[in-house]
Amino acid sequence: MPAGHREFLNAIENGPSLRNHVRLSRDDGVRKAYNKCIQALTEFRSYHFTVTVKYVLLQSYKKNGKSSNNTDAQGAGGTYLVSFLKSTRDQTARCFLGDRETGQMKWQADDMDLEGLKMKESSSLLHPGTNLIVKSKSDQEIFKEDH
Repeated sequence: MPAGHREFLNAIENGPSLRNHVRLSRDDGVRKAYNKCIQALTEFRSYHFTVTVKYVLLQSYKKNGKSSNNTDAQGAGGTYLVSFLKSTRDQTARCFLGDRETGQMKWQADDMDLEGLKMKESSSLLHPGTNLIVKSKSDQEIFKEDH
């Protein structure tokens, strides 16, 4: 990673916490806007996970004759790709702030189960910038597709 990028990430990591600022704010509009951002980012990361598995890993396995049950594929940086993508999505979802009065942890649109941190079977995502609707599936079903 270039030094400038590393310095930027360190500055963000060591800077003030946006989540804490929003959590302490008495402005419900700020909390709603923050939660919408967290929801959108979590949904994007779920979509990214699906696309990565379906169009990168599964295609690679087919090409190389490997089993699609192998979830140990490593990314360019040596991280285990499936585990990394799931943990990134799950960490993002945990940043969601509950309703101030009820403490309820519920998405604006009821399409994400925060307890299981998996998209519900009936939900779908609109791919950004297109009219393509992607039906989400549980993580294990993605691996079983196309065989």
